[in-house]
Amino acid sequence: TRNHSNCRNLLISKTKNIIVGSIIENSDAILVMGYNHMEYDKNIHKIISFGSCTVIPGVHIISWVKKNFKSEQCSVNIIHSVPKWQLDNGRWTTIERKTCSLEKVVPKIIHTIKPEGIKVNYTYAPYYGASLMDFEFTIAKKVTVTEFTDLLIKEINEGSFKGLVSLVGNDDGANNHINSHFSIDIIRSSIDIRNDRIYFFGYFNNDGSGIKLHEITKYIINENNN
Repeated sequence: TRNHSNCRNLLISKTKNIIVGSIIENSDAILVMGYNHMEYDKNIHKIISFGSCTVIPGVHIISWVKKNFKSEQCSVNIIHSVPKWQLDNGRWTTIERKTCSLEKVVPKIIHTIKPEGIKVNYTYAPYYGASLMDFEFTIAKKVTVTEFTDLLIKEINEGSFKGLVSLVGNDDGANNHINSHFSIDIIRSSIDIRNDRIYFFGYFNNDGSGIKLHEITKYIINENNN
């Protein structure tokens, strides 16, 4: 369910939290593991959204670029695949444009970005495979492709992207990323900088956000026991 009231009705007996794997209106908190999960307050946050397959990598990457390169504008193109069982049942037969929770969530939890600072184009495509996320940033700080890539690698190896983002040399097609345990696999050869614009894309596994569900659930349980 994406209805806050329905979730609230599940807080019975010894149930302390409801954690939802999508964005719901009026949740007590949107907590993205590795970004703002430490803001969890066991006395206040009962209905929690932990993000989604698009929100988790999107928030991390947009925040990182904003911080390091003074990005003021960001656009994200997302081509989202669908589960095989839905294809088999004939639920999706054509491409469909939809709204994306990433566009709403970013200004809510990245407080330095205004709603007009992000635009997300979101398309459901009737195929089974890894989904695609293209980024375009307008930046105020000059940087070369080499400098950008070096900082990205450092963040992957030592920073907040560790275990979350991978960097793959060349584009070998969506099918090679279906079972990736990373939230997104960025394609290194796609990194392009033209004047004040940075472009790159990556593939993400729709079910990969489940890893972050387990991580944030463990964190919340530990906090509740303290």
